[in-house]
Formats: sequence, C-alpha cells, structure tokens
Amino acid sequence: MENLEIIEILDSLKEKTEKLNLGKNKKNQLLKELFKQKEIYLTLIEEDIKSNEKKKVYEGIIKKGKDLIKNIQSKNMEVIEKERLILSYLHYIRAAYFDFKDLLKPLNTGIRLFALTSALFIGLSPQFLGGAFSLFFLVPIFLGLNGLKKRRLLGFKMAMMLFPLSIGISALWLRFGFNAALNFNKVVAETAQTLGKSFNVAKYFVIVPPIFAVVLLISSCLMAYYLLKSREMLL
Repeated sequence: MENLEIIEILDSLKEKTEKLNLGKNKKNQLLKELFKQKEIYLTLIEEDIKSNEKKKVYEGIIKKGKDLIKNIQSKNMEVIEKERLILSYLHYIRAAYFDFKDLLKPLNTGIRLFALTSALFIGLSPQFLGGAFSLFFLVPIFLGLNGLKKRRLLGFKMAMMLFPLSIGISALWLRFGFNAALNFNKVVAETAQTLGKSFNVAKYFVIVPPIFAVVLLISSCLMAYYLLKSREMLL
C-alpha cells in the first residue's frame, strides 16, 4: 500500500516539533511518540484498509494531519496549544491503527465483561448498599457502556470506577457465604424468617448470591484487565 501521505505528515510534524520552543523533556516525548507512530504505520499494507469504512478512517487521519500542520504553522498560536494539538493527533492515529489491523477484540471483550459486571453489581449490591444507592449507578453504567462502544476515554473511566465497588460487593457476599457455610441451617432459618419464605426457598437466597459473587469477582477482574489492555484503542 502507498502509505506515503501519513509518513510525510509524521515527518513534517517531526520537523516542526523540533523547532518548537518546548522544554527538553516535552519535546523528546513528542519526538519519541512521532517516531513510534511512524514505525507502526510503515507496517500498514493495502489489505489493512481494503474496506470502505477503513478507507474513510485513513482519509480522516490524513485530513486531520494536513489541517494540523497548517494550524501549528500559525504564529498566533501558543506553543502549549501546538503541543496539545500534536498530542491529540498522535492519540487519534494510535487508536486508528487498531481499526486497520482488526485488533479490537480485547476492547470488545472488555465491553461484554463490563455489561456482565454491571448487571451482577446492580443485582447483588442492594443487600449492602440499599436499593436507591444501587440504582444511582445505572446512569454512570449507561454512560460507561455507551462511551466504551464509541471508544471514548470517558467510558473507560466509568468502567474502572465500578471495578473497586464490584470487588467490595463480591467480598461482602463471599464473607456472608463463608459464615453461612459454618452455620448453614441457622442462617437459612433466619433468612426464611426475614423474607417470610419457606426454609427450602430461603436456601436459594443463601446459596445463590455467593455463587454470583464469585462470578462478579472474576468478571470485574477480567474486565479491568481487558480494558487496561485496550486503553490505547480509545479516543
């Protein structure tokens, strides 16, 4: 594939970055990332952008790159703003590369695990946090799920906010399950009395939640792993 345009853009950005009046560390950081992205995009081949959708993404990064070069040539723009625009563009093309190479599987897995973790959290948390407090998380969960589907960093932050809470809820239920195992008949009898259910029905309320808590613990840890792994895919 002829990927000369993106390479030319990155080379041009490198030249202009070297001329910016930035601190040594900031300038080196930008140059290092520019070099890294150039090396990555040199591996792009024609097959990677064969579909119309990928072509649109590629054309988009070219247009953004050309606009960026024009903008940072302005003498009226502050250096710090030029630095911000370059970093933003590098972040954008870094995420776009995962589209070209079809490497979004970890993110898609993370999204599914976030949905599962959210459902388990909403189902298990009222016992300890109260129904109203648990329902309060419906909005952040919706925003997080929607944000992840759109590959926004906000979605990642919302999902990771749920992680420690899910760990906490699962730990509380596991502690309950451990105590129930030591005094099973007593705990079931107390649960039956509290809920106004029969002994046999109450057993499910004692046994099932700790099992779901194990699933919640596993799903929340895997969710965090896959989302952290796919953070560079987010815009």
